[in-house]
Amino acid sequence: MDPIQRLQESLIDRRTENVRYRQNQLQSLHATLCNSANLICNSIAEDAQVESSNAEAETEYYLSMNAVKHFYEGLGFEKSINDEYLIATGIDNPQRQVGYGLVIIRPTTHTRLYSIVCPLAAALAAGNVVVIELPDTLLKVDAILKEVLPEALDPDTFVISAKLIEDPSILLSSLLVDQTSATTTTTIANSLSSQNKHRTIAIVDRTADIEAAAKAIVTARFKFQGASPYSPDLVIVNEYVKDEFFATCSKYASQMFVSGVKAKRSRSNAEAETKKFFEDAIAKEQLSTFRFADCILAHVTDSTCLVTEIKIHGCYLPIVTSTSMVDAIIKEMRYIYTTINSNFKALNLLVIRSNLLAAYIFAQPPEAKFLAQHLKAHLTVINQIPVNLLVGPAAPCGIAMEYKYRYSPEMFSIQRPQYIHALPTELSVVDEHLVPGRNPNGTTKVKQLRSLATRKLPGTGQSQGHDIGFFEQGILLGLGVVLSIVVPAAGWGLWAVGKKVRSSM
Repeated sequence: MDPIQRLQESLIDRRTENVRYRQNQLQSLHATLCNSANLICNSIAEDAQVESSNAEAETEYYLSMNAVKHFYEGLGFEKSINDEYLIATGIDNPQRQVGYGLVIIRPTTHTRLYSIVCPLAAALAAGNVVVIELPDTLLKVDAILKEVLPEALDPDTFVISAKLIEDPSILLSSLLVDQTSATTTTTIANSLSSQNKHRTIAIVDRTADIEAAAKAIVTARFKFQGASPYSPDLVIVNEYVKDEFFATCSKYASQMFVSGVKAKRSRSNAEAETKKFFEDAIAKEQLSTFRFADCILAHVTDSTCLVTEIKIHGCYLPIVTSTSMVDAIIKEMRYIYTTINSNFKALNLLVIRSNLLAAYIFAQPPEAKFLAQHLKAHLTVINQIPVNLLVGPAAPCGIAMEYKYRYSPEMFSIQRPQYIHALPTELSVVDEHLVPGRNPNGTTKVKQLRSLATRKLPGTGQSQGHDIGFFEQGILLGLGVVLSIVVPAAGWGLWAVGKKVRSSM
């Protein structure tokens, strides 16, 4: 029997709706991954092919196991039974959700373990059957997962596919988790698609803690081979603190690569393309660079430099300076939309904004608030870059960002609310006009309904008042200047002229 057909048949018996079944599946997944910890971590480190990758491998493994634990703990047997019988006891069940059905996971290669395990655990917790697409690759972690995952999970509800699923009849009835952004999902009715091409920026204001900002930004850009979609692609730093920021970044970068040993791995196509952009910019003298092993800190001196407009892959960190908070926002937009007229006023530019995957703002809270409200970012984080963001794919676009785990069981569920109580009076009043037998006094009732529909809204509670606003303050200040300086000067001038006229007579 075709494996996909077997999964579809399993949906008919609805076994995945049973909370005990879901708990057992997650228990088995967690136990199997625990037993294979050494194999998994060693394979991740070997795939990375860089020195000091063991710490990154252990970090990815921990976050993957923590995700399984988190989704398991979100399942409560007693609560699920109580919710199931709410209608039977005369109580509404407006939050009822059921699993989507068939979930297809198309994982990214970045932090492969987490990118597979996290959505897998969330989908299982929501009550779905799951397919993971794992075509043949050179990744050692793939070989390990192809062995251990089928051992852990029910073959009637879980399958690993060695090829991409392209059958429209399957895709149209499935939920596709596409972390690669390589597939056009416009013809797919339902998908959780990562926007890996959207850029991430960091803004360092003059009010920032420079030490903390530099440490977080250098770590985020250079760890995990600079492959995370949440690594900052551009840093905009206030010119008042630029020297201190550059010096501090250099300090942390040199500490990170103190051995000076270069990576043994081969560059990806995307990283090779980024390298070419930097080499071209250096040849054109558009930036100055500071090198640490295979990593580059770049001070961009020419605003037309293309490295400020691209998604960065690899250990490259371009930095530009700004003169103010508004200038920082204008630069963020200019480096995305190069066709924006440079003569636009700042307020016009604030309206035309780019879509950012994430924005990291390092500033005091009042300044951070101003900057954050003018950035069109899927996620904004103040004075930190959590390491867990660097692990895993870009969050699915078009839905609320799941800050901690990137995915949630709700993303793999469909709302199926149930109601037993009548609607509130302001809505049920129409029953008397449409339901047969409830409107014996037709014309009178219609007039009452019109009266209710045209009833005035309550006031806002704001009094007229006479508070002095920003513009009123300017007017009064101008009048004050006129009254205190111009009028006395004019009076003195008139007196002097009058005195001169009298003395000449």
